Amino acid sequence: MTAHPLILAARRTAVAPRGGAFRALQADELAAPVIEALLLDSGVERASVDHVIFGNALYGGGNPARLAALRAGLPDCVPALTLDTQCCSGLDAILMASHLVRSGAARCVIAGGMESYSRAPIRMHRPATSKEEPVAYDRPSFAPFPERDPDLTVAAADLAAE
Repeated sequence: MTAHPLILAARRTAVAPRGGAFRALQADELAAPVIEALLLDSGVERASVDHVIFGNALYGGGNPARLAALRAGLPDCVPALTLDTQCCSGLDAILMASHLVRSGAARCVIAGGMESYSRAPIRMHRPATSKEEPVAYDRPSFAPFPERDPDLTVAAADLAAE
């Protein structure tokens, strides 16, 4: 029997510009109160959460979903996963949560996206030798071919025109 996923509650943080009201907060610090509000809104107990899945494209590594889950007071035994599919990360997290519920592998999953542009790491390509300097970059490549790796605003404009 296939379970039908339901959204019991939905929340998000306010949006602030880079360097604005949330400039001192990491992504997990922004996400933790959202998790707490979701639990309150839905009436779900912390111990009833089977999994936490968040998409994040800017973090420098590690597992910010795990940090957010622990900050929100979820039990240590609740697994958390961070996905990085860039702009699709938050939606992919929700899709994965849906699949877990449909398959019967989970009954309650907290899923969504999390970012803190103000606290995103500075990205540098490591030099190949000690005589070279690191080279900064704004975003990772989405494709190995420059003609298939447009800037986000260019890609959005092209898609809108199409």
